[in-house]
Amino acid sequence: MKDNKIDPIITSVIMNRMDTIAKQMATTVLKTSRSAVFNQAHDFSCGLADGKGRMISMEAGLPIHLGAMPFGVKYVIDYFKDDLYPGDVIMMNSPYHGNNHPADVTIITPIFWEEKDNEEPEKPIAFAITRGHQADIGGNQAGTYNPMATELMQEAFVIPPSKLYHNGGKLNKSLWDLFLTNVRVPHYQSGDLLAQIGGNRIAERRILETVQEFSLKMFENTINKIIDSTEKRIRAELETWPDGTYKAESLCEGGFTDPGPYNIKVSLTVKGSDLIFDFSGSYRQVKAIVNSAISNTYSAVYTSVLTSVDPEIPHNEGCFKPINIIAPKGTIVNVEWPYPTGMSTVCIAQEIIHACWKAIAQAVPEKANAEWGKWNTMVTNGIDRYGRRYTIIHYINLAGGGATWGADGWPHVASSMALGAAIPMSVELLESKFPELINMTNFVIDSGGPGKWRGGVGMKYEIEPYGDKVEYVKGGCGQIFPPEGLLGGKEGSICRHWKGPKGKIKYGRALEVGYAKEGRVFGIEMSGGAGIGNPLERDPELVRWDVLNEYVSLESAEKDYGVIIDPNKMEIDYIKTKRLREQLKNK
Repeated sequence: MKDNKIDPIITSVIMNRMDTIAKQMATTVLKTSRSAVFNQAHDFSCGLADGKGRMISMEAGLPIHLGAMPFGVKYVIDYFKDDLYPGDVIMMNSPYHGNNHPADVTIITPIFWEEKDNEEPEKPIAFAITRGHQADIGGNQAGTYNPMATELMQEAFVIPPSKLYHNGGKLNKSLWDLFLTNVRVPHYQSGDLLAQIGGNRIAERRILETVQEFSLKMFENTINKIIDSTEKRIRAELETWPDGTYKAESLCEGGFTDPGPYNIKVSLTVKGSDLIFDFSGSYRQVKAIVNSAISNTYSAVYTSVLTSVDPEIPHNEGCFKPINIIAPKGTIVNVEWPYPTGMSTVCIAQEIIHACWKAIAQAVPEKANAEWGKWNTMVTNGIDRYGRRYTIIHYINLAGGGATWGADGWPHVASSMALGAAIPMSVELLESKFPELINMTNFVIDSGGPGKWRGGVGMKYEIEPYGDKVEYVKGGCGQIFPPEGLLGGKEGSICRHWKGPKGKIKYGRALEVGYAKEGRVFGIEMSGGAGIGNPLERDPELVRWDVLNEYVSLESAEKDYGVIIDPNKMEIDYIKTKRLREQLKNK
């Protein structure tokens, strides 16, 4: 196509094609990866950036990955400058170079288009990015989380931006072998890396086909148009928010080595169509694995805003432009080397999101999002039935989602950093491959915070190993501070961890390392999301439905919602319900 004039149809075609390419990347990674954290839990993300490092599409993956991707691309551009060539593939996992935390390995492929009769040095026209949580990343502890780490080097083998492929697409075997020698399950991770590289190659092929069809000039002009149009759309909505300054705070529980708690303070200033999130006054950086790199903090803030505006607004560089962030260096929201960041994507990220949501709710209550259940996880490692070492990051049970204004929270959807994109693993597949039995995966009744719109319920699960002993790592938060409700809604439940001989379990802390063998069990009860609005205003029939589905107990229906249900007929006594609700309201 020789005509470089932009029209709405071509703009729509190219924009949707970019989103489709990102989805094709994700499908490639999902179908070709080896570890359960990739091919079952879907803990990876895919995106596209233009030659300047501006995000074009971020459609596939975890929200906490996607907002940090532009930092990784821009670090690569600044790091290599003019030393990028066709066939290069960049590998990195350093949180101080645009990654979220070291467990996520990022693969970035610069994409080149060769113009005829062009004597200028070739520069990338786009970048393909995949970011995925590895089954292991070296360091002192198997499975990517080391709750006792006090510095970055104790939790990971750290890679700055490095060329995994160079010289026209030749494998840098030294880097490949160096990485796989420093991780515990290379038979899985080599496949996951190849899956990421394959996803990027699909993107490279499809983008070059697009440029061939429309011309490079048309492609670049259209990307500019898409980004500008997105900025105008989000600014138009933000201009409806009332000007002012809105302050909020959330608390992150302490780590194993630095007890805490740590406060995240945010002051949101709305000025026209601009938002300024100022985190001055937040806690200092700590020698525990919950610090947030600046890229991770930006991504959490972006998540809080994009969940509070029209979901039809495209997710690209344009939607970031009105969002300004002040995060003082040396604080828990802008950590400096070499402090650890292992659980930054979960513990601290969710609290940054929650603090921002509370501030946004003050400005626009109809956009309110209550806090989601807090993230907790279990990592196990041992020897599988084939005599090979294995590591599993258990995405079997997930927390409940927080309510939004007008809708209940979803059950069993992970924390606010994932927003439902983390997929529960198959119990049957795990039991068929590894020496572990999953004794239960149950909803936790009454775990969702009561409200006019109820929080989603969490799950609980229990693992029983058999054969040789299994090492486990527990990580997470939410054992002290439950998810907070908004606008009259009530809090969700706390998380609980247990372990011990069958029938004699004891409850303990979240952050620990231990061993278990046949006859002993360990498990987690995940928290439910918080509610929004006065629970006495909830439709009694919805309460009855919740009781029938075992989301809410008969006792909670009466105590929290003021609804009297006959336990034999499971029918509402409307006269007694009206009287009880009037009494509770008068209190």
